[in-house]
Amino acid sequence: MGVRLDRLFVGLFVGATVCLNSCSAISTLKGFSGICFPLAVLACVALLFLPDREGDKSALMVGVLAFSVPPVFSALANPSYSNITNTTSLLAVVFLAYLCARKEDPESLCKVFVSVMCVTSVFSLALWVVLNIAGIDLPLPILENVNGVHYKTIIIASQFEETYIEGNNSMGFFWESGVFASYLLLAIAVEFMLQSKVSKLRLSLLIATLLTTGSTAGILLLPLALSVGLLKRGGKVRIAISLSLLIVFIVVLVNFSSIIAELAKINPSLFSKLTDADAVTRLTRLQSPSICWDLFVQSPVLGYGYGGALDVYSAYVASNSTVDSLTTTSFFQLAAFGILGFAMWLVTTWSVFATRRLPATAAFVLLVMFVIVINKEPHTASALTYMLIFAFLSFGEGLTDLISGSKHEGANEKQA
Repeated sequence: MGVRLDRLFVGLFVGATVCLNSCSAISTLKGFSGICFPLAVLACVALLFLPDREGDKSALMVGVLAFSVPPVFSALANPSYSNITNTTSLLAVVFLAYLCARKEDPESLCKVFVSVMCVTSVFSLALWVVLNIAGIDLPLPILENVNGVHYKTIIIASQFEETYIEGNNSMGFFWESGVFASYLLLAIAVEFMLQSKVSKLRLSLLIATLLTTGSTAGILLLPLALSVGLLKRGGKVRIAISLSLLIVFIVVLVNFSSIIAELAKINPSLFSKLTDADAVTRLTRLQSPSICWDLFVQSPVLGYGYGGALDVYSAYVASNSTVDSLTTTSFFQLAAFGILGFAMWLVTTWSVFATRRLPATAAFVLLVMFVIVINKEPHTASALTYMLIFAFLSFGEGLTDLISGSKHEGANEKQA
């Protein structure tokens, strides 16, 4: 019984640390931002004392090498205080996620992820209802982050004090509502992936909360998340849905401007930034990948290093009025780590198909959504994102099994 209690205590501590190191609002607060790294190290040490789960971990090993070796090589090639400190912090996050996947079976990790998103959704939705429906301004603690922005927070859920930023949108425990929307989308897809019979309560909670984030991208991507579940069904249903998705995609692509214009008329606050050519949010997401690509071209072999790329990008932002932040993960990996960043792309892609819980069509849709999600906000140092990638890799039983598994997936697809 004592061992079980110890494991529970370690699990709660590790879970809280993972959330803290996953784009959380708390991690940006003055006086709190410095605790992320030491807590991540402590959590790693605690996990080392737990026994490994059963099963082949070769695919997991490939994953952790792909996300840890490039930062190390790049830091050694670009020695600086910024690179050393930032790379060390990044490695702590990567190894924290890796150890979670090494100690716990992937299905349990994915279920915990969905549960965590449901818990923060309950508090966020309640807070949103109280503020927006009941009109009650609760006397919550107000804390300032390192950028001078203030959060009203109860730790598990926060909102901006400055209403001009995102009003009273739900944001969970994350630093902004767009990140929250991204993880809600992933939680919806993972729920479909894990369960043969999806919980209507959990699904309704996640979708309802997503709608209160006010995230334009989150709402536009919701059909993709739901399609993962629909495409998981076999036979003619899957074929019909696949064809429907293709037709819808072509129609939207051809009529994108007019569709967005109509959506902006229906809900200007949500969709107008897509029609405004000067909207900084829109311009930032359009330009961020190209800026990072330019940095990659300038230093393609080993990049600028994690800290160096952040510094160079920040200098560019400071001198450019149309870009206010870093929003891409994939292209930043190239800017920071050079050609080795492509290994991260490959492992991320491989991980989605490695789950073997979805037919190829559903896995492809999940991959598209996953790539969009990690490139609308920076996930480079988010423990939750790495944990999902490592959990997906761990669903297979090793490299040989995963490679041969793709053949079985294709056969199953044809039989369905």
